Amino acid sequence: EQKRKAELVMEFYQKFVIEGDLSVGPRFIGDPYIQHNPIVDNGLDGVIAFVKELRRKYPEMTFEFKRVLVDGDYVLLHSHVITKPEIRGVSVFDLFRLDGDKLAEHWDVIQNIPEQTASGNTMF
Repeated sequence: EQKRKAELVMEFYQKFVIEGDLSVGPRFIGDPYIQHNPIVDNGLDGVIAFVKELRRKYPEMTFEFKRVLVDGDYVLLHSHVITKPEIRGVSVFDLFRLDGDKLAEHWDVIQNIPEQTASGNTMF
């Protein structure tokens, strides 16, 4: 069950966000879909508008999943996102709450990757 939930969220992210196939949205996004990112509206239309703008603004953007954690109906993706090839990128935590086989709620935390860390450890 945990593996299925992790795969569902990763498939959504891969197809919808990374590949930009917005037609798969209804397959993954539930109604209602509650959004906690302050610049994204609730519902499928809000996510579509956000992804369209993201892909328009950063056509060379890359994503790498670093880890996926599942706890009940919650799936957490930790990703390395590079919006432009010449920058280090950001560390992104996307937390999704599932309702059955649909994404029902989303939170995220985005942190710039510094040139150096006090500990010498990477963000990943």
